[in-house]
Amino acid sequence: SALSSNWERIGKPFNPLLGETYELNRPDLGFRFVGEQVSHHPPVTAFYSEGQAYSFRGSIQPKLRFWGKSVEINPKGNITLELHKYKETYTWQNVNCCIHNIIVGQLWVEHSGTMEITCSQGSLRSVLHFKQSGWFSKDLHHVEGFIYDGKKKLRAFYGSWVLGMFSSSVEDYEAFMNEPDHKARILAKDKSSTDHHSKASLLTYNYDLPSQKTLWKVNPRPSYSAEYYHFSLSPQYYHFSLSPQYYHFSLSPQYYHFSLSPQYYHFSLFSMSVNVTLLKAT
Repeated sequence: SALSSNWERIGKPFNPLLGETYELNRPDLGFRFVGEQVSHHPPVTAFYSEGQAYSFRGSIQPKLRFWGKSVEINPKGNITLELHKYKETYTWQNVNCCIHNIIVGQLWVEHSGTMEITCSQGSLRSVLHFKQSGWFSKDLHHVEGFIYDGKKKLRAFYGSWVLGMFSSSVEDYEAFMNEPDHKARILAKDKSSTDHHSKASLLTYNYDLPSQKTLWKVNPRPSYSAEYYHFSLSPQYYHFSLSPQYYHFSLSPQYYHFSLSPQYYHFSLFSMSVNVTLLKAT
């Protein structure tokens, strides 16, 4: 469910300094949290949270790869969850995150890869596959997998990391997936298109199987989400304006002496990072 908060979040609230901390104490909700930027080059963030029933800790060291039109983030680092009541410890690593259309078009976020959650006190483990969408794929934000005891399948998982997750018996799930028209039934139920950018296009992957249980569903975001936690990119919040009163990106010589004639410099503005690239003409 934590991954669902990444949907439409195409930026971060701040770039933390080395040693900077974020602390949240909510006695009304029964938990507290602290995060710290423990390294800047390479960037590493560590966090710890605890409540009456659990403790939660981990570190994240993101590795970036640029693919022209997209950026892929590999969030290296282990996550650990301890459940005090059951005296169990679970560990896993996050899957890759990809931000599409970084040059032109509407930005959107996708998680893909395999996540394996293991229990240190026994042979229980869960393997979840985050499907990657494509031009002809209907698997946008689709997650599926199983809980195992050793090699035996105990329970099936399926759903969307954006909207919610469900579980059912292995028999019901495999019988449904073996039906030749199961994909058509999914699309007919969701009545959605393949538009990656529309909220209405998101598939729930709710199969309504006889043994199905709802594990979680995402809560609707508040109306002001785009102005705060959704991290709006409008100028009134981030001042991504190229007018002189914000960044003084004036092209007149009295500011930067950047003449636009070919024999001096070619001026290129990339709106994504608000960088100015200066290429000396030959």
